[in-house]
Amino acid sequence: KCIHFKEVAAVFASSNGMKFVVEDAKYLQAAAFIGEDIFEEYHIKDELVSFRLELKLLMESLSILDGAASLNLYYKEEGSPLRLVLIEDDIVTDCSIKTMDALETLHFSLPPDEVSAKMIVDGPGFKDVMGDLDAESEFVDLLLSPYKPGLIITTRSTAGKCEITLPKEADMIEEFTINEISESRYKYTQIKPALKTLQVAAKVSLQTGKDGLLCIQFIVKTESNQMAYIEYFC
Repeated sequence: KCIHFKEVAAVFASSNGMKFVVEDAKYLQAAAFIGEDIFEEYHIKDELVSFRLELKLLMESLSILDGAASLNLYYKEEGSPLRLVLIEDDIVTDCSIKTMDALETLHFSLPPDEVSAKMIVDGPGFKDVMGDLDAESEFVDLLLSPYKPGLIITTRSTAGKCEITLPKEADMIEEFTINEISESRYKYTQIKPALKTLQVAAKVSLQTGKDGLLCIQFIVKTESNQMAYIEYFC
């Protein structure tokens, strides 16, 4: 659900787990990674399996799941549907979702030597802070500085200017690494999908690159207290 802001997602499965990738006009990419350790059983024959599917159909199929149900996923070969078998109290529901050939996706990355600023914060605390953002603003200005206060997020609209400041000494901040001032501007529409994920994140990592690339990474806990990872680039 956290990356469902476009209709089609690319799916990549490897021995490490499954990755769902969504892109918007080549300027925004979101990816959700589910590690193989989250599955009770996980088997893959090829080194990499890839295809595309409609996220809405997947969400509708998963919506009938509850905590007591089990889910089995099967994908046979290129062109085959993704098969979902849901089992609950001896009741079996079998769904098939049509797949499409995977298209090449952009490779967004932010190597450590390209990072100009990095901040790791507590998810629930940061959610409360970001709740003050003006949704009517066209742009979001991001300022990270080695000097006080540390982080300033600014939005402007007809209602006025909204400025959120977060001292780098704040209890919710676990790490704040920066050598020089980093200033960037992003469209609110680029930030908005990430705010949805923030509602369920346990931890958040925010990194900016020297060229202005923004990477927001979320750690989300599953019902079984395992970790899934969601990443946004814009």
